Amino acid sequence: MISGPELVGEPHEGPPPETLVSGGGPSSRRELLRERLEGWRRLPLLWALGGALVASALWAGGLYAWGDAAPEQHGYELTRSTCKKVQPRAMAARLGRMEAGTGWSNLIEDPVLSRADCGFQIASGAKSESLPGQGYMVRFSVEQHRKADPSPEFEATLKLDHGGLEGNSGADFAEKLNRVPGLGEKAYFFTISYGAETLTLAVQHGGVVLQLEATVNRSDGGAREVDTALLKPLMEADMRAAMAALTK
Repeated sequence: MISGPELVGEPHEGPPPETLVSGGGPSSRRELLRERLEGWRRLPLLWALGGALVASALWAGGLYAWGDAAPEQHGYELTRSTCKKVQPRAMAARLGRMEAGTGWSNLIEDPVLSRADCGFQIASGAKSESLPGQGYMVRFSVEQHRKADPSPEFEATLKLDHGGLEGNSGADFAEKLNRVPGLGEKAYFFTISYGAETLTLAVQHGGVVLQLEATVNRSDGGAREVDTALLKPLMEADMRAAMAALTK
């Protein structure tokens, strides 16, 4: 018996209902497929852009972390006994004696920046033409920068702190800096004047900035110029001893 022609496929075969749009036909289906293909073609570009953005964020984050690294402290430690460790013994041995009861000390501690200030007075051991009743006021200070590196601003800070005083314009201050090799990362001798001549030795060693100052204190009211040839080797010796004592 010959049956009627068989239907090919199931009744539901044909364009999926979602491909049909109002008033559409095969052309509408082709347009929808084309849009889908174009969407897939754009995906690699979006992935590439996303990867570039992620890489850029990581790179920027890495730079920020690197630039924000804490400066090396080289083992320095500031305590209440700091001023006992940094006494200018070389200067006192050559220039006279340290006067008891005339010193002072101060320590301010902070997680970001700590500072110690110490004061000493050296009295002349004997009067002579070279040391006519002459004494010295000595100040030692040390700053410990734990978060920000003081190196880029070291010279500028010296100029602002000392060069803006009367008789020491900022333009002339750079000429007053005499480099001291082999002491910390940067070290300078310079003289300043605020009523009395002062010789200063400033050192930057990692995140630590140290300064040793000697000011002439003459009882006869005469000229107060510091003898740099006499003081420089003594101050350098005391600075080296202080740096060693604070890193033990």
